[in-house]
Amino acid sequence: MNTPRPSTGSSGHCDAICRTGGRLSRLRGKPGRWLMPVALAWFACSAAAAAGDAATSPGNVLRIERAGRGALVAAERGALRIEFIGLSTVRLTASPTAEFPPDSTHPDFNGPYYIEDYSRPALPVTIERRNDHWRIQPAGDGACAVEVSESPLQFRVIAREATLLRSHAGGGIEFHAGRTTAHFALPADEHFIGFGAHRHPLDMRGHSIVLATSELGQEGEGGGFPVPWVMSSRGYALFLNNVDPTTRFDLGATQRDRLTIDAGDGGREGWNFDLHVFAGDSYAELMQGYIALTGKPILAEKWFFGNIQSKCCDWRADDIRYIASRFREFGLPLDSMILDLQWREVRPDMWEWTPAFDATESAVRRNNLKWAPSFGDVPRMFRTLDELGVKVGLHENTMSTYSDDADGPGAYLDRSFPDVSDPEVVARLWQMHRPFVAQGADFWWHDQGERMRGQGANGYPITNLNGSLWAKLVVEGMRREFQQSVPVLARSGPDGGHRYISPWPGDVPAGLAFAKLDLDFIRNGGLAGYATIGADMGGFYRGHTPDAENEIRRICDMLLVFPVIRTHGAYYKLPWMFSGEAQLIYAKRLQLRYRLLPYLYSAAIEAHETGRPILAPLCFDFGSDPKAYTRDFDFLLGRDLLVAPVTEREETRDVYLPAGAWRDFWTDERHEGGRTVKFAAPLASERSLPILVQEGAILPLIAPGLNIPSELFDGYSFHLYPASGRTTRRTFKDRARALDDSQVMMAELAASPGAITFKLETKQRTEAVYFHGVARPSRVSVNGRPLDEQSPAATGQGWSFGASDLTAGNPTPVLRVRLPAATTGSLTVEVN
Repeated sequence: MNTPRPSTGSSGHCDAICRTGGRLSRLRGKPGRWLMPVALAWFACSAAAAAGDAATSPGNVLRIERAGRGALVAAERGALRIEFIGLSTVRLTASPTAEFPPDSTHPDFNGPYYIEDYSRPALPVTIERRNDHWRIQPAGDGACAVEVSESPLQFRVIAREATLLRSHAGGGIEFHAGRTTAHFALPADEHFIGFGAHRHPLDMRGHSIVLATSELGQEGEGGGFPVPWVMSSRGYALFLNNVDPTTRFDLGATQRDRLTIDAGDGGREGWNFDLHVFAGDSYAELMQGYIALTGKPILAEKWFFGNIQSKCCDWRADDIRYIASRFREFGLPLDSMILDLQWREVRPDMWEWTPAFDATESAVRRNNLKWAPSFGDVPRMFRTLDELGVKVGLHENTMSTYSDDADGPGAYLDRSFPDVSDPEVVARLWQMHRPFVAQGADFWWHDQGERMRGQGANGYPITNLNGSLWAKLVVEGMRREFQQSVPVLARSGPDGGHRYISPWPGDVPAGLAFAKLDLDFIRNGGLAGYATIGADMGGFYRGHTPDAENEIRRICDMLLVFPVIRTHGAYYKLPWMFSGEAQLIYAKRLQLRYRLLPYLYSAAIEAHETGRPILAPLCFDFGSDPKAYTRDFDFLLGRDLLVAPVTEREETRDVYLPAGAWRDFWTDERHEGGRTVKFAAPLASERSLPILVQEGAILPLIAPGLNIPSELFDGYSFHLYPASGRTTRRTFKDRARALDDSQVMMAELAASPGAITFKLETKQRTEAVYFHGVARPSRVSVNGRPLDEQSPAATGQGWSFGASDLTAGNPTPVLRVRLPAATTGSLTVEVN
């Protein structure tokens, strides 16, 4: 019981610390075990109890009238309020008492939670009688509308006269004691994606999910960062503004033709069913509506997308200095390191996982935000890392802020963690973090935040709120006082958490068998605004024996898949300790990622501004293709790269290519889309990760460095993949600092019979342009002036036809155009 063990249900070293500390979390004196199976059983029991309550339907409609910012549908037993927030968003609020709490019930200092701004005015509505129903809609072309039938109360949401959402004929809204349930009709061909970072498959049709945060597990309906946001293949999305952790969505799991939302009120009577329905022509449009309502995903500083190294739980100050220096000696990029719990004032034997750590409350109290004397020379460590350009992250968990001092942080949820829904506690906690940032810490890692239970000082259930509010106080403090935008690395906090958090799933075991869990988590999280997301590359547990398959498939390959790359675990995963094959692949993958940083960071800015995931499922852009919903692990990295990580013990990979034409990144071989293609993916090879490039793609690259530059990217090369008869336009963005305005670069690639033209508008230097999949030209010109052909080995301006600098062993010649020195401004390259 005192030592962690690698099992699918354990929460790794975090659980071990909590258990060996002798005090499982206690809330207001009531003991509670918080292991995931027990928590899920509690949620399931709560839902079952609610289902057993006698249901009350609203009955027949008594009247429909304008009320406040919309329309009120008063029924025999309760009411439905209808508002329009813009032409394409309908807000439906149901109440058994016909009373609706004001939006101001959400304390201002907390955000509020999901919804960032309630002050946006609703549009005035018209109420019109049409034959056997009422139609409620705002004025304006393309506006959504709600049609209400009277006997009994039923409704449907329509857009452009097409039905988006319809009450189920067997029952619409039902009121229970403390809960509201809504049933909607579910067409046979409908698909659903979303719900936050969780372990479910891509298409949620036929599944159910409980919206309670917990460490990610292998079984059950909950876990991870579940968010009440789901997008439908029929052109709409649903968002339920509800923080109750017993809320459950059933998407045809119980009854194939029925979508059921069962929402608890969390002790705030009447505030349990606040449903927003979004209409949109694409998933991208729906995501824009979502972040307009709930806030933009956090944009991290550029270095956060670089190589991050950490390990539990024995690296001291001298180890950190040594490891960072070794990365530089090997010429390997490294941008940040995280200090796990060993930096804090804890019992030293916790670092070695010995059972000698006694279960005493005093030991838990020493797990604090204070440097451990045995950790070593902290100022010297910071000086060395600063010289090497390496940032520092500090770990803390829900036992990190206990204080015996009279001026401690205030009210506690469980005698170990303060109530972060209390404004006074928030202010004091930031003051506890601030000195470490001033000393040199650049970001924070929050562990175990999902373990809190009960009501916060704000009167809401704390389970889903704790992680977000904890992260928020740190992120806002960093922005306010240090002008840095860096997310908190956390494993909990769905409610509005995409504004503050970079999620990770917790202590997932090592081994290829768990690669799918990581990828499920990352893919689904991106669909709910968690664009800056990752996992422990290689898994947390495995022992100390190197495993080439785990090193290559779950570390090396994921360097080009995960939005955030952090190698972490309870065993050594330093690249110079890998197998020989893995060392070589690691170096090449890491350098390629650093070359692709302009492409990746532009995708991160786009995610911040529009909600588009950095790593998206194929259906995000190809939503009308039913096969795209069956490809859980074929991804779009940015707009133009298709990455297909290998998740089985195989050396080939079947990849589904959507409509269009695609080129193998490693060989430039062309493949028509709309079919599945088998690609070679040998383990000990540069091609172990299949990557396809969409024809028409424009890829901006830079020379790889040991750090991500803190200034704007410069010295670009562009790799182009012309599509015959097609023009591609791309906008790439960059920022020196995340809080700055974006620097914009416009690019256009056009291919017609006999001619290819590339146009670029940029303030930065461009050094070379590469054309893939083209024949040897007869003429190449830059801004109207012809260039001479030169040897592929030449370094001056001119063009050559030969090997690519992007991938080794590419058998297909590439056209390279080296530009005049320091080319900036308007650029036009023509190839005939």
